[in-house]
Amino acid sequence: MSNQPPYGQPPQQNYPPQQPVYPPQQPGYPPQQPYGYPPQPQKRGGCLKFGIIGVIAVLLLCGGGIFVGYKLLMGEVNDVKASLDGFMKAGAANDINAAKAFVDSSVVSDEQLTKLINQRELFEGYTSISDDFAPPAANAGTNQTTTLDLQGTLNYSDGTGSYDVQFNRLESGWKIRFINIKR
Repeated sequence: MSNQPPYGQPPQQNYPPQQPVYPPQQPGYPPQQPYGYPPQPQKRGGCLKFGIIGVIAVLLLCGGGIFVGYKLLMGEVNDVKASLDGFMKAGAANDINAAKAFVDSSVVSDEQLTKLINQRELFEGYTSISDDFAPPAANAGTNQTTTLDLQGTLNYSDGTGSYDVQFNRLESGWKIRFINIKR
């Protein structure tokens, strides 16, 4: 027998194992893979999952906050509409004392209220407030009071009219500080 390897096999040589050769490192870049080796996949560590979950959580919280704010504002609008309806009914009954309960007396004087109630064409035949009001504009900081502006349609027995009203939020509830009725 000879020292020759069997037919079809390369001769065996005892060389030391080959060390990988790395390309030169450039400052500011991540380390590179050695030449001749496939790139290794990057580990993400779940950051993408947590990012997506975080974004979804923030969107749900914001959506919930907007919904709760909308419901609160709509509840306030219903209270304001009830106050405006009471004022209009007091005006239709020509009851100035009952109408005083719905106005902010620090803003609207008795003279102004009497003058408004005496304009009978604005109150006679009043039936209700329509639900087609413009979106309310709220202001949460007017000299320690909250104001709410509301516009919409008034229903009369012989047609419709419109209103533009501004309310103050006082301890006793929503009170009219300004009202403009058109018929």
